[in-house]
Amino acid sequence: MFQIYDENTDSGVRVNAELHHIGPHSYIYVAVNPQRNVTLNHSELEKLAKAFDEEIYPNTYALWAPDPKPSHHGDERIVIVVGVGYRKQNVLTGAYHRRGDMPGELFPNRRRTGFISIEMSWHDVMSTRFLLSVAAHELQHLFQHQIDGDEERWINEGLSVLTNAYLDYFESERVQILPVQEQPYAQLNLHPDVICGYGCGFLFTSFILERLGLEGLRDFAHRPENGLAALDATLVERGDGLDTETFYADFVLANYLRDAQLADGRYGYQLLSSVPFPKPYVRGNIVALPTLVQQSLPIYGTDYYDFALPENDKPQSLELALDFPNSAVQDGWLQFVQVVNGEVILERFRASEHRDQMIPAELYSDAEQAFLAISPFNANARHLTARQPYSLRIHVAGSEVAAADYTAIESSLSPKPTHTTAHSSPGLLTLELQATIDELIEKKHMIYAENKTGEYIIRVEELIAAGAVLNDKKGSALLVDVVMHLQPNPELLAVLLGGGANPNQGDYGIFTPGAGSEFFDSSPLNLAIAFAVEAHVKLLLDAGATVDNSALLVASYIGNAGIIQRLLDARENASFDADDVIAAAEIARQYQNRAAADLLEAAAARMN
Repeated sequence: MFQIYDENTDSGVRVNAELHHIGPHSYIYVAVNPQRNVTLNHSELEKLAKAFDEEIYPNTYALWAPDPKPSHHGDERIVIVVGVGYRKQNVLTGAYHRRGDMPGELFPNRRRTGFISIEMSWHDVMSTRFLLSVAAHELQHLFQHQIDGDEERWINEGLSVLTNAYLDYFESERVQILPVQEQPYAQLNLHPDVICGYGCGFLFTSFILERLGLEGLRDFAHRPENGLAALDATLVERGDGLDTETFYADFVLANYLRDAQLADGRYGYQLLSSVPFPKPYVRGNIVALPTLVQQSLPIYGTDYYDFALPENDKPQSLELALDFPNSAVQDGWLQFVQVVNGEVILERFRASEHRDQMIPAELYSDAEQAFLAISPFNANARHLTARQPYSLRIHVAGSEVAAADYTAIESSLSPKPTHTTAHSSPGLLTLELQATIDELIEKKHMIYAENKTGEYIIRVEELIAAGAVLNDKKGSALLVDVVMHLQPNPELLAVLLGGGANPNQGDYGIFTPGAGSEFFDSSPLNLAIAFAVEAHVKLLLDAGATVDNSALLVASYIGNAGIIQRLLDARENASFDADDVIAAAEIARQYQNRAAADLLEAAAARMN
């Protein structure tokens, strides 16, 4: 008898599980929910057993090397409980249950480790590749409990996602990264359920691997200290003068630059070189001087600000000042970064060393990109979560600047008065367009409540009319932002499409419409289907979005008959055949989307 989680009752449930497999590294028990009409697929269970014994356990053990090995009274096999019929959705989930959860009748003393559970809705959800990822993820937790049983959860979950990425068991790394890049202002070292999911720990432990190597990462994971304190101890022992706060500053830049070929590789991720890595959310664009930034951040969160590059061939001398007015002990990084001829030019300043001082900086005329990163930290109180107000002043060096001369970047919910004109460069106009949409996304609930969406739409129309570029990859990426974050309002999407945004252009990586399902290209149409916003789907189809077999498959997972009919009717831009429609119908039937399956099967019959 084991206790696992039953999503049908949203509670733990005791199950009688039967032993089905004994392997060199595993015992696999099975419990079938008697309240549901489900059966066990023995061939899929055999795949799990074979994969765990031959791949997952040896590879995960080689990666983390727990010493001694976890065991149950000397038996080193891992107990796995497969629960069939305990999920509402067609999805797999896993959990690591600690030592105290082991059945007493099997292991009556405390000299044991815990067990892994894998719960599912019905047998045919068992995709071998997804099973590999779930089992490896939970096995890392089991090993980490053996190594360091009280590690902070944001690190523990990050190490589990890293295990999947490092051992190539799964392909959802971009799904984990997206929340971090969309919310870089979130605090890094929080419980993963608070804001950024598992992505914060995943990216940070991946950066440890990049900078310190596998042995350095393993040393970090084996430390009795927890969280950032473990990194403190790891770096002190290495003795190369690097401290955690400086390490974190490099991490902040790597998440913006995303290029392991720059400098000595410290500004990117070799492990994630094949993963489409989105640019982080940029708080604002500095397009005129003098500028005043007034914002707030939690410690170990970051605000990025893009600089508009000089329009002439002369460098620009600047003066900057960063202040944390509410705390004399608060510290933080101000990093001014430029890429010139493929080289990173970094000017890094510690706020505590420049209080009440203007900091000189040079904006190069031949810079390919330039940005600022502001990151508060507090090495003596890393548990704090309160946001820290800060102000940043920037002006041209040597100029006489009064307080009234500064232009605020973030001053109200309404769109900021533009600094651009009809004569501004298309690139600058596009940057401001992106900033306008970013602000609408970030503050949408407040903007909706104050009924100010129309003001943003007017500003978007003005920028498009002035020459903002929408018919390239960057412009098309705006469609993805709107489809993902601004449902179910179709007005803004209509404006972008009407302004020339190409619904079929851009490479946005992959996504899954539901845990356990397949992965698809994140095209605007696929995402609109996944979010089941029929108005967005119609607008994209009317603008010429191509309907291929992936769009049909996403729709079959979601099961929205209205959207499926629109896709089937869009014959002018269709690139699917009867076999694709039949395949989509099979998916819909598997996911119990009966109306969608009937619709697709009827369409396939007509096509044949």
